[in-house]
Amino acid sequence: MKITRFLLPTLALGAAAALYGPQQEAHGFSKLIGSLGIAKRDFRIRNGFADSTANNNNTPDPNYPGAQGAVMALWKAAAEWGSGPHGDGSGDPTQANLGDGGANFDFVYMGISLGGGTGDDNIASVTSSCSGGVLAFVSGGGSNWEMKFCENWVWDDGPGFAPGGRFSIQGVGTHEFGHALGLGHSSPPAVMKPSTGSGNDQLNLSADDKAGVQCLYGVKAADKPTITGVSISADVITLTGTNFDASNNEVWFTPSAETPWNDDPRVRLFGVASTLGGTRIETCIPGEAGPGNVMVRRPGTDGSDLSNAYPVDISVTPVDAEAAFHNGTGCNLANYTVTEPPVVGGNWGSDIVLEPGMERSLLAISLTSPACHPGGFKPSILGGTELLALPPYLLPHDQNETGRHVIPIAYDCDLVGQDFCTQGFGLSFGPLVRTGFNAQIVTVGNQLP
Repeated sequence: MKITRFLLPTLALGAAAALYGPQQEAHGFSKLIGSLGIAKRDFRIRNGFADSTANNNNTPDPNYPGAQGAVMALWKAAAEWGSGPHGDGSGDPTQANLGDGGANFDFVYMGISLGGGTGDDNIASVTSSCSGGVLAFVSGGGSNWEMKFCENWVWDDGPGFAPGGRFSIQGVGTHEFGHALGLGHSSPPAVMKPSTGSGNDQLNLSADDKAGVQCLYGVKAADKPTITGVSISADVITLTGTNFDASNNEVWFTPSAETPWNDDPRVRLFGVASTLGGTRIETCIPGEAGPGNVMVRRPGTDGSDLSNAYPVDISVTPVDAEAAFHNGTGCNLANYTVTEPPVVGGNWGSDIVLEPGMERSLLAISLTSPACHPGGFKPSILGGTELLALPPYLLPHDQNETGRHVIPIAYDCDLVGQDFCTQGFGLSFGPLVRTGFNAQIVTVGNQLP
């Protein structure tokens, strides 16, 4: 496996400092073997930086939702190689525009990894120390890759240039992401120059860097899908842009949870249609999605079939819940218990325990706001409640079984003041008899701080 390194030259800090003059003409980029396929544009981060200066930027940025410290710095580093501005292109005071590659290429942030990977999982992490003046390195590059930052240096998360004596996570990361996408070393003042000094950071792509990524992936195609705006209402996301497929788009989301290093982290929807001539997509937000990026892929295997990575803040707000139980009457009552409190983005469940002789149960769950549960069935039954069990709406049990029904609570749902109601019937056959009734109401209290 090839190793690409970013080196700190001995006794050459003055020369390294001189690398940061005005951008010049392209001097001749170099390429590694291969390039990243359309399904390999994702990256994750395992934040193991020990320096306090590596994780002290706690100012939120709408272009990098949910990220702080080293995670935000590395996300910015990857975004610089994008086909166009990441969000509105802001995020660093030294850069007029973040996202300047101009190629059919975009990295997509897929959140936090539970481990550092094994060399081919597209994860950026930290290793304890390196020899020979190495700041960071990429194993692989141009196929699958692994990025390591060497902890025997003092790292800084920005924003902006690092002070003297520290090295910029974003600046070095931009260089290493260049290796990951398939570029070798180049000449100053390119990001892909082979060395740097502390306090000196090349965050902006030079003409040489842009020529390199465009050579590998092609100049950004005129018909490449492009997301220009995102809006969220309840559990529905609306994407505006250009060149979406009419009927068969994939939509990729960043997962809300940390993911195992050997998993495909992408949260994907398939077969999503667009409207208004391929300029609008409206779809439900998957329950697993969280703050990060959203991308659209139309049918095809080329980078021109995958959109830019657009920031989207799909947040999770926990809530308090108070339960009030209202039991009906009847023979051989069924029993219900709350197993989890209602939490935005999570699940709310209810168990049904059948008494001996009960052959079937009919379970319905209702909310005061149907928008808060994605994908539920909504027949008019039981006085306006919503039956969410799958057809034929009968859950088979015997006298020793306990059945459970779980309803997902959508992200960005305002649960305060809502009522959750579970109602159920026990049924016996031969002859058909309704043998029990029980209703349980959970009223949601105030949001937690």
